[in-house]
Amino acid sequence: LFYNWDRIDGTVGGGVNVYQRNLFNYLLKNTQHEIYVINSGFTYTRDHDKKATLIKIDNKISDKIQTFEIINSPVIAPAQQSIKNLRYYIEDMKLYGIFKDFIKEHGEFDVIHFNNLEGLSINVSKLKEEFPRTKFIFSLHNYFLICSKVSLWQTPKSGANRNCIKQSCAECADCYKKINYGVEIFSRRYFEKVKKIKGVGRLLKLYTRLSPDSDNVDLYREFEAKNLEYVNKYCDAILAVSNRVKEIFVAHGFDENKVKLSYIGTDVANIQTNTNCADINSNPFKIIFLGYMNEEKGFFFLQEALRQMPDELAKNIVLTVAAKYTPRNIMDIMKLNKLKPKFKDIILQNGYKRDEQKQLLQGQHLGMVPVMWEDNLPQTAMEQIAYGVPILCSNLGGASELHSHNPDFTFEAGNVEDFLQKFENIINNRNLLQTYWDSVKPLTTMKEHVKFLEQVYSN
Repeated sequence: LFYNWDRIDGTVGGGVNVYQRNLFNYLLKNTQHEIYVINSGFTYTRDHDKKATLIKIDNKISDKIQTFEIINSPVIAPAQQSIKNLRYYIEDMKLYGIFKDFIKEHGEFDVIHFNNLEGLSINVSKLKEEFPRTKFIFSLHNYFLICSKVSLWQTPKSGANRNCIKQSCAECADCYKKINYGVEIFSRRYFEKVKKIKGVGRLLKLYTRLSPDSDNVDLYREFEAKNLEYVNKYCDAILAVSNRVKEIFVAHGFDENKVKLSYIGTDVANIQTNTNCADINSNPFKIIFLGYMNEEKGFFFLQEALRQMPDELAKNIVLTVAAKYTPRNIMDIMKLNKLKPKFKDIILQNGYKRDEQKQLLQGQHLGMVPVMWEDNLPQTAMEQIAYGVPILCSNLGGASELHSHNPDFTFEAGNVEDFLQKFENIINNRNLLQTYWDSVKPLTTMKEHVKFLEQVYSN
């Protein structure tokens, strides 16, 4: 039984959704495992007084996967939608009862694998006491257990956003911006019967009731303490998707004997050639940024670094930005367009599909992964390497582990001078692009990853 807050064929779950689909496709083709999936915290009915319940749903992946959804969960998912109200997550027992009844109805599972607990309550983990023969596994795809915002990215009301070196919960209550629940309502998926409702007043009341703002610092301390206690006590294994993630969680008190390094499997590992997809001596020099136009992913940092780049260096560079944007990003796009005259060219593409990756990356000399937070293990970093594009990345998170922290391709996060120095050194010493592959670790195939999972499941 696998759990993730978004549906397996959902579109908003990010890298975890990609990982799950890759995993399920491999399991279906190569094993006899019986797969069940539950998601929660994303769908609500018009009647906000309706109790939380679990229903069977269809999915677009395979009818061999039994999929279920908890609707009207007391805990809204993703975590960013309930970060200022953690009381339901800490105290609720309704979800415990729903999970317990589900397990009893379908027979005890050999394994329950949580990709996160968003949309659930921490008390669900206590079901280990009811089903001691079932292995409880937890994957650390983000930092939710120690940061209710999931990213360890500090955004205080006073500004000065930064990577959070978390020492206590004293600043947590001041960290989060107020959520516009009216906007969030319209971004949700609904059942067909409620899509045509004329007003959203009752839904607005529902969301306000589920997530009232709270500045109680003790609540954040209790949140972290209970996560630490319960996951250490009830989970048989805790899987960290990069060594940096493992270091952070062990430093926060998670059982070092249970926290295991487990690089996620990816289907693009099968095409990894460890050769450049571009002629390293060709001109113009092509660089690419894949991801999101936000501060955490380093997009704004990259803009500033490009602005400070010497004109003589910039005039031979073609930058491709493939990032999903909306009218809200108009200022970001304008800033990018202002930089265009100093470069050979700047190409802006509004997002991309996975089947467009090969063509998008073909001929690119260098990928930009300038993350400002401890990004667990960026999918885009793995994908660029697989297609033969070396990456220049910050020293935060797991991306630099992919090339063994190669100092020529790793810079200090947020340091424009260090970034430009490393960037110019690569352009002036093109052979670094070729020797880059000597430091690159083989990406983990789904076959290798599933073999590891099966060992964890059976031990």
